[in-house]
Amino acid sequence: MRELRFLFFVLVSPVWVCAQTVPFPVDLKLSEAFILILKKDTPQKGIDVLDSIRSEVATMTLLQRTDWNFLNGIANYQLKRYEKAIPFLSTAAETASDSAKTIILDAIGRAYYMKRNLAGAEESLKKAQSLYIKLNKRDSSYVSTLNTLAIVSREQCKYLEAKRDRKSDV
Repeated sequence: MRELRFLFFVLVSPVWVCAQTVPFPVDLKLSEAFILILKKDTPQKGIDVLDSIRSEVATMTLLQRTDWNFLNGIANYQLKRYEKAIPFLSTAAETASDSAKTIILDAIGRAYYMKRNLAGAEESLKKAQSLYIKLNKRDSSYVSTLNTLAIVSREQCKYLEAKRDRKSDV
């Protein structure tokens, strides 16, 4: 019986605490949008869910606003609306942690690259690279950022930089 009470406390108390501190329906909508955006065929439905809570952005917590902007940016990126994705991602990057900011800056760099704005892509990817170095984080995302930076440098005819940045493994 004691184990059952402990299990109940462990499972219910986080929900109870969260329900008291944040607007629960907003978190549900953000989760729903996240799931829709991850699916290949439904990023537009994810944007529709995010639009349904647009009026609540002013009352959201900082984390919820960051998530809302990030999800809007990623959904627009997946829909190849790069000009809409960049402002959402930039807003999300302003308030994100350093670890999350690396991912967001990489997405911004890729969006600039897709828009053929190589200078913007290079700037964003170099910021992401410096954050990865600052965090001492060497994973597949870091390698992907460096390889994208190498592609951008190659297209700008900066071949020595491209050769230096290209990585084949972590």
